[in-house]
Amino acid sequence: MFKYLFFKAPAFIVCLVPFVAADFEAPKFTLDLNLPPTDRWTEITTFVVSSHGWENTYGPLLGYFEDDFGHEFFVENDDQIKNAVFSKMPEEYKEELTGIYSTLVNMGYESNITLGEIGLLQLYYELNPFCTGMLVEDSDGDMLHGRNMDYSLPGLANITVSVDFVADALSPSPEVILQSTTFVGYVGVVTGMRRGGWAIQANQRFKLEIPYINTFIKAAEGYSPAGFAIRNELIATSDYATAVDNLRKAHLMAPLYLIISGLEKGEGKVLIGDRDGTVDGDVNPRHFGERTLGEDGAFYLVQTNHDPWESWASDGREEFAEAELQKLGQDAVNLDAMRDILSTPPSLAKTTVYTTMMSASKGVFDATVRTHDDDNE
Repeated sequence: MFKYLFFKAPAFIVCLVPFVAADFEAPKFTLDLNLPPTDRWTEITTFVVSSHGWENTYGPLLGYFEDDFGHEFFVENDDQIKNAVFSKMPEEYKEELTGIYSTLVNMGYESNITLGEIGLLQLYYELNPFCTGMLVEDSDGDMLHGRNMDYSLPGLANITVSVDFVADALSPSPEVILQSTTFVGYVGVVTGMRRGGWAIQANQRFKLEIPYINTFIKAAEGYSPAGFAIRNELIATSDYATAVDNLRKAHLMAPLYLIISGLEKGEGKVLIGDRDGTVDGDVNPRHFGERTLGEDGAFYLVQTNHDPWESWASDGREEFAEAELQKLGQDAVNLDAMRDILSTPPSLAKTTVYTTMMSASKGVFDATVRTHDDDNE
């Protein structure tokens, strides 16, 4: 049901700051969508926890969430938490999460985690990640897409995996529908590619508001976590134009930038999203809630975590990446060179968990887990 590919040293360590020796290729697995939802993640979850141990995976992650309330709070209030988190969740995802929980129980960790906590982990992307997205059109007109996932939660490196979602993993030629880099236990997709179609990442968009309150209100109203909406779209939609149009109107529980690349020349956009879809064009008539590759004559588009009309909010990651791409030039740019930029501070942050390089037009999807070297950052 699953495959694990052993680490292969990347051949692209060529310029800027080299990869840290301890960085490694994200383990690769296959998830069979024809299986019952409760069984889909069983072998992946078992492999990850067996390989690294509870103390190096979910232990520190749950410890972070339990720090203020203690584990007993989640045990005593599990029914209320489950009701709040699962009541608006699609049945398929409820079953997948129940299956993950059952796997951990069968491994002997029933006293360490509750089903409600696994449900709460589905809201992780709505809780302050910082990310960098990079879209490039090369000299052949192919679309290239690079992403850094920055998140300060502990324990994520050992549960970071690449997953191929397939229609039938046991057939002689299983059809790979989508590819994703994700954290085992999170069943949505915030970094993914529809094979032969389009690629996407979600970046958090910060607003001046009381943190999380409006997000939880929208969750209670049935608005979708980003990862669920993106996974649904990747499975249902094969082409870039339709995906962009659908995602413009998505009602998500937190403001986000959806960074999307396609197959053809010029197919690259950043949707600047509020909770009710793309923000109103009156915010800034120049952007109309979107940034489009090539609108300013550049062959690249970089998005971090601030609105393009609020340059004062930048922390320098976007400007650095843009300057490096400009120096490189369109004739020299490729996925390896983009990865080098994403491997160099400030693009590479101390909180960068993984770097994923995608190209739907070239059929490439590769993820590297970052373990960091303080001497180089």
